[in-house]
Amino acid sequence: MQLLTDIRDVLKPDEHVIATAELIDRLCTLDESPWTEYNFKERDNERRKLQDRQISKLLKDYRIKPGTIRIGQGTPKGYKRVDFEIAWKRYLPATPATPPTVAATPPHSSNGAGYSESLSATTNPNVADKNPLEAAKNKDCGGVADEFSKKTDYAEF
Repeated sequence: MQLLTDIRDVLKPDEHVIATAELIDRLCTLDESPWTEYNFKERDNERRKLQDRQISKLLKDYRIKPGTIRIGQGTPKGYKRVDFEIAWKRYLPATPATPPTVAATPPHSSNGAGYSESLSATTNPNVADKNPLEAAKNKDCGGVADEFSKKTDYAEF
């Protein structure tokens, strides 16, 4: 999810495709990026960065696959923005720049206007909703069995 979020941050709004090498370079420019030290055991700085195959493997879980893309006259391996957009919608919350949706009408209390008394669909006096309410016959607690009252020798406790 961190990778998807970071890609959303580095991909320009008007870019429809991006080369894998360019994507990795941009990811590595992010502040406190884990992608610059992804292969932290490597001695060579260039090999410490996230590699082509690694980004491909990480994005595979989101059904995003690299392919041959066209940028100007070149045809490098890279990714299509539309694939990222599907994953962003599915896995990431809305961007902070997108304000939450607010109702145009503020909530207000009801004065009951527009409501009428409900009318029964039947005139039969034996309908359940016409019967008077009765109080419960058993108003007292039914009693709770006391586990200690059954035992005669309280020394066990």
